[in-house]
Amino acid sequence: LVERAKKLLSLELPFGFIPRYAMKANNHAEVVSLFHEAGLHFDASSSYEAQELLELGTPGDKISLSSQQPAHNLTALLGAGVLYVASSLHQLGLFLASENHPTLVGLRVNPGVGAGHNNRTTTGGANSSFGLWQAYVPQALEIVAAHGVSIDRLHIHIGSGADPSMWGKMMETALEIVETMPDVTSLDMGGGYKIHRYGDEHETDMQAVGVKFGQLLQRFAEKTGRKLRLEIEPGTW
Repeated sequence: LVERAKKLLSLELPFGFIPRYAMKANNHAEVVSLFHEAGLHFDASSSYEAQELLELGTPGDKISLSSQQPAHNLTALLGAGVLYVASSLHQLGLFLASENHPTLVGLRVNPGVGAGHNNRTTTGGANSSFGLWQAYVPQALEIVAAHGVSIDRLHIHIGSGADPSMWGKMMETALEIVETMPDVTSLDMGGGYKIHRYGDEHETDMQAVGVKFGQLLQRFAEKTGRKLRLEIEPGTW
């Protein structure tokens, strides 16, 4: 685990990089403590995971919450500084209705494409229930603007693919969405970096993916003048 954390933290991206440990992969207190001490941030896929991370001593600003189910304690989590990512217009409304919501929020978007070794591990595309469908992004932008809030973080997940070229295509799709979201400064590219478990399965080469991401982010900056920070959540990787 220490070696994996070092590999992640050694990745060089042009405009900043935050690797997050997806707590759902293993929520054992010693694992969480080890990754916290190593310097990783965290991803929570439920409000209960976010609460548990806080109770284990993780600072709120190192926790990103992205959940299909609305948070049972949203006000408390926001008060603790947890970074919130809405995955639907309904969740966005709940965030805006919270009296202590900050002026920045994340949004998880389904880009319309996905890749995984089966339907259960494909977290983007028409068969996936994860994230706001891309066509509703303009509506989400109008809603937050009416409340004086900006969407500064975009989450895009596709699933457990291992092919760097597929991740490159996914990054290109994500950057097309970012172009329509002027306040986004941080792009989270999932979610689902494949591990080798048995046989001839191919594990994701994180270094190769990192290089590809860096090239595309640099090209985007040259084109638009916008320097995006990268976030990833490699999960069981």
